[in-house]
Amino acid sequence: MSAILIKLCYNYIRCRKKDFILAKVFIKSTLKNDDDIHMIETKGILKNDLLIYNDDSLTVHVCLSSPIMITRENDEYKIILKFDQNKIITGNYLLKEINSYIPIEIKTNKLQRKDEHLKINYELSIDGNWRKYELLIDYRRV
Repeated sequence: MSAILIKLCYNYIRCRKKDFILAKVFIKSTLKNDDDIHMIETKGILKNDLLIYNDDSLTVHVCLSSPIMITRENDEYKIILKFDQNKIITGNYLLKEINSYIPIEIKTNKLQRKDEHLKINYELSIDGNWRKYELLIDYRRV
């Protein structure tokens, strides 16, 4: 296991191991790129700084503590994205069918977290081809 993956896993576990304060939340999420806009409104849970919800067939974990980390997983793949303002960080894309990790580069251009709002402008690169994204997550306790 690569040192980067170990560190990402450690940060994920660190975010989950605090004394639990559990709350139900309503979530609005929008993911934009040059080709598509994906919007969802759903319910989820907030455990301290860990936001958990389902997006169609994906389970999404958003670790809201610094650095912010997002894991999106379904039966086919698992992607781990870590965001740190104005830095390029290596994340991982696991293809479950062949049990193989593909390294991806994540460049965080803008990161805003305020109250129950998260906005991330970032770029992803696999094999040097950069693609821009904007992620907006708003949540509120219900």
